[in-house]
Amino acid sequence: MMSITPEKGKVVLIGSDVVDVVALPVQVELAKRGIETGYLNAAADQGSLLDALRDADVLYCPGAFPVTPQHMDAARNLRAVVSIYTGTEGIDESAATARNIVVANGQITENTDSMAEAAILMMLAATYDLAGAERSMTAAGMRAPRRPVRMLQNRTVGLIGFGAIGRAVAKRLEAWNIDLLISTPRPQPPYPYGAQVVSLETLLATADVTCLLAPLRPETQNLLNRERLAGTKQGSIFVNMSRGQLVDEQALFELARDRHFTAIALDVFVTEPLPADSPLRTLPNAILTPHALGHTLDSKEGLVTAGLENITRALAGVSPAHVRNPAILPSWEKRWSKAANE
Repeated sequence: MMSITPEKGKVVLIGSDVVDVVALPVQVELAKRGIETGYLNAAADQGSLLDALRDADVLYCPGAFPVTPQHMDAARNLRAVVSIYTGTEGIDESAATARNIVVANGQITENTDSMAEAAILMMLAATYDLAGAERSMTAAGMRAPRRPVRMLQNRTVGLIGFGAIGRAVAKRLEAWNIDLLISTPRPQPPYPYGAQVVSLETLLATADVTCLLAPLRPETQNLLNRERLAGTKQGSIFVNMSRGQLVDEQALFELARDRHFTAIALDVFVTEPLPADSPLRTLPNAILTPHALGHTLDSKEGLVTAGLENITRALAGVSPAHVRNPAILPSWEKRWSKAANE
C-alpha cells in the first residue's frame, strides 16, 4: 500500500453479517491510525444514518447499500463513498458526481480471481451433478438414481458480461477445448482465441452452459426476462454469479422445475438471504449458495487492504486507488488536496 498520511477525519462504516468480515478489520485499523470512525448496521433506521453522516468525511459501505442524494446532502463534508467490494449498484453515482463526491470500490485481482474460480466451480458442479452424487451417498443403504452427465469439454459455454471476472473466466477456460460465446454491450478486444462475440439471444439459444456475469445497472435490471429465459437451449445449464435482479426468478424456477434446464446453479437471488419458503429450494436440479461462494481469505485480505487504501487516500486529498467517476478528479483534488490548498 502507498504510504500516505491522511488528515484526521471521520469515517462512517455500514456493516452487516455478510460484510463485517471486511468492515470490522478496516475499522480497527483506522482506529489504530487515530481516525475517528462510526459504525452502523445496514438495517439501521434512516434517522440514525442521517445523523451519523452529518460530520462524515468518508462513507464506507456495501456497494448494494442505498446511498441517495438525501444522504449526500446530509453529509456536508462528504468527499468519498467507498464500496467495500466491487459492486456499486446501490450508490447514486450521478448524484455523487454532481456533488463532487468521488465513488471508489474494491476492484482487486484477488476478488476477480476468486469469483472466476467460483464461477467455473459452479459450472462443473452443475455439469457433473455434484448434488445428485452427494444424495446418492446419503440414500438409505442403496444408490439413488442420478442423471446422466457430460463433460464440459467440447461443449459450448456462453458468458453474459465480459468485464474483469468474465475475462478471468475465459482465460481459465482456454485450455478446455470449448466453444466460447460472449455477449457484452460494449465489446472490447482482445478475446480468447476462437471466442465469438454474439447477440444475447444467439448465446442463450446456443450455449450448453450459460454463465451470467453482467453487472447490475438500471439497463440490466431483469435482463433475462421470461421471454429470454424461454429462448435458452433446451437441456442447458444456467449459472448466475452476478445479481439476482438480472433474472426473472419465478420464470427461472418454472423452467428448471419443468426440466427445460438440466440444472441451475445460483449464488445470488432477488431477496437475500434466500427465504426459507422460496420454491427454488424445492428443486432437485438446483445448486444454491448464499452469495458467498467466491469469498475467499485471499479476497477478504485484499478487500481490507483496498478499503484502507481508498479511505486513507481520500482523507489525504489524494485520488483513491479504484475510482468509478474519474472525470471529477481534477476538481475533487483541487478542493481536497493539501498540496493544492497550501
